[in-house]
Amino acid sequence: MNFKNHVSKKNYRWVKWSRIVLCSILVGVSVGLLTLMFKNLVEQYEHLLLDKAKKNNLFFVIFPFIGLTLIYFLRQFVFNKKKNKGITEVLEALRSQKKIPSYKVFSHFFN
Repeated sequence: MNFKNHVSKKNYRWVKWSRIVLCSILVGVSVGLLTLMFKNLVEQYEHLLLDKAKKNNLFFVIFPFIGLTLIYFLRQFVFNKKKNKGITEVLEALRSQKKIPSYKVFSHFFN
C-alpha cells in the first residue's frame, strides 16, 4: 500500500509543499541564528582589539600587518596560490551555473 494511493492528489501536493516550506523555515532560522552569533563574535573581538590599540598606538600598525600576513600565507599554502576575483567570481559562477572549487569557498570566506 502506497501513501499516494490513499491520499488524493491535491492533499499529496499539499503535504509535499508543506514539508518543503517547513524545511526552508528551519534552514532560514538556523542560518539567521548562526549569522547573529558570528556578528556578535566579530563585534566582541573588534571592541577587544580596539581597546588594546587605544592603549598602545603601535597596535594600529601591528594588527593590519598580522591580518595581511595571515591572508598571504593562507593564499600561498592553503588556497594553492590562486587569485580570487572577489564577488565577481561568485556572481559569474551563479550566472553560468558552474561550481566554485571548494578551496575558493574558504578563500572567499577568510578574505
